[in-house]
Amino acid sequence: MLGLARSGRAAALLALAAGDRVFASDAGEALLAAAVAGMGLAFLPNWMVNAALGAGELVPLLPDCGSRPVPIQAVYPSARQVPAKVRLFVDHLARTLVGR
Repeated sequence: MLGLARSGRAAALLALAAGDRVFASDAGEALLAAAVAGMGLAFLPNWMVNAALGAGELVPLLPDCGSRPVPIQAVYPSARQVPAKVRLFVDHLARTLVGR
């Protein structure tokens, strides 16, 4: 079984395969590859598995059992004039992520 820690910080992710072999990784991409290879189950973010789901490489299990949204914050040094690229990026985040 593959698992993804629900904490906000990186944690060891474990996959139990056949016999006494254990696969451990803190990389979601590695867990995705292992799940696609048939090594077990994975709890991964939608954005990471959408392509594999669409291609039929994975099937969703327990679709009503999702994770809680994780708030994000844009933090930058205070200044009289915020650089245009920073302001544009923060505005983009606000437009894109509001209500998710």
